Amino acid sequence: VRRTDVLSAWSGIRPLAIDPKAKSTESISRDHVVCEDYPGLVTITGGKWTTYRSMAEDAVDLAIKAGKLSPTNGCVTHNLQIVGGDGWNPASFTVLAQQYVRMKKTYGGKVVPGAMDTTAAKHLAHAYGTLAERVASIAQV
Repeated sequence: VRRTDVLSAWSGIRPLAIDPKAKSTESISRDHVVCEDYPGLVTITGGKWTTYRSMAEDAVDLAIKAGKLSPTNGCVTHNLQIVGGDGWNPASFTVLAQQYVRMKKTYGGKVVPGAMDTTAAKHLAHAYGTLAERVASIAQV
């Protein structure tokens, strides 16, 4: 993989919100908590990868309130697209299933091409959005 092959990357640490009196980790919440325990210090804990937009919006809203700021624009989170989200269509997996081929082993060990199954196509379309075709073409090599 070359640097020019990488379109985006992200990483992070997700501290979980836990009750300090809890006796086991079973009570760890996957919900997020945004608080201002000290003036001007906004802390966010917990949450899930799938709710990071909502978490960010809640944290920024509290930071605006804590800092007594007056933003000139409203929240734009809902209009921002991540890589692969531009032009995405929920039915795009059907194109993948029709266009791309995956290798199947037949009885006897002979490898023959076969149509991409719907499950694989749906996974690629959901995980990679409009970049799913690119991933499928790389997987064919």
